[in-house]
Amino acid sequence: MAGTERLTVGAEEEYHLVDADRGVLVSAADAVLEHLDHEAYEHELQRSMVETHSGVHVALGDLRADLAARRRALRTVADAHGASLVASGTVPLSDWREQRMSGDERYQRLRAEHGTLAEEQIVCGCHVHVGVPDRATALQVVPHVLPWLPVLLALSSSSPFWQGLDTGYASFRTPLWGRWPTAGFPPTLTDVAAYERLAASLVETGTVIDRKQLYWFVRPSEQFPTLEFRVADACTRLDETVLQAALCRGLVATALERLERGVDAPEPPPALLDAALWRASRSGLGDQLIDPVGAVCVPAPELVRRLVDELAGALDRHGDLDLVHDHVQRMLVEGTSAERQRAAVAVRGRLEDAVARLVQETDPDGAGAA
Repeated sequence: MAGTERLTVGAEEEYHLVDADRGVLVSAADAVLEHLDHEAYEHELQRSMVETHSGVHVALGDLRADLAARRRALRTVADAHGASLVASGTVPLSDWREQRMSGDERYQRLRAEHGTLAEEQIVCGCHVHVGVPDRATALQVVPHVLPWLPVLLALSSSSPFWQGLDTGYASFRTPLWGRWPTAGFPPTLTDVAAYERLAASLVETGTVIDRKQLYWFVRPSEQFPTLEFRVADACTRLDETVLQAALCRGLVATALERLERGVDAPEPPPALLDAALWRASRSGLGDQLIDPVGAVCVPAPELVRRLVDELAGALDRHGDLDLVHDHVQRMLVEGTSAERQRAAVAVRGRLEDAVARLVQETDPDGAGAA
């Protein structure tokens, strides 16, 4: 039975590099990456950003240990270059006009095609890959997971500040990222041939420069036999990344079980999906969220608990249920990264204090440790 199999999972984490003394973004990626294994670390769009990607795991404890080791290695090299590591959707003290884009040929093509839109993307996300048998299966799973993507975003929200201002959003990265032509919810095409035709058309029409630029919130990976979730902000605490991985895997496992039983996916109106996503980016866990299937507002903690209840069987089969309960409870008590950043600023009115909090919580051995 497909739903009883233990699925593999992996994660990609994007980070900002900030000046260790001033807390502002610093274009240190080239220098830092010279000293790291390029199989596990790579450039991102901006020279103030780097990306790490884990190996493939079944046990979440192994995934956490893998990601922690990569954070430590990156932190150590960054420290040697006068930079600190920050895992968040945006950095409070940032000005995109002062940043330098990566010299990578592909990123320069993005800049040439999209201009200022590409230059202002000083944002970081967290991507989770869940193993699936093939692309056809991945496409069949997609409609089942869409209604819950706003909850994943709310849990990860870590980008309240932009250009030195409080945006009023929990995830301002989301509307910034949403300017790309293919950002947002994916088309629900369960036929592989139709998906391939659409992807080819988007490239051939110049809408995207290549298939890697299909920036949908969830998509079949172009590189691996996985379904890739791309909705989350960069997760500040390592345990928040692990929570995302557990929930994404739970969503896929639950969908596979329903597909095997012939259960249809819900079909909320696209406008309600968009509204639910906007509400999650605006409020995070600090207010109500929208249930796009029921077309009602629900207190955020209640909708998070509904998600956990919905996935309880799959989470239990993977040995993840207790971990998810613990991590969710901690977040409901201590708040999201966005809430914690605002709390840090509220003490003295200094954005520098939010950056310091981010640096501490990004450290897998510091405030970010369990």
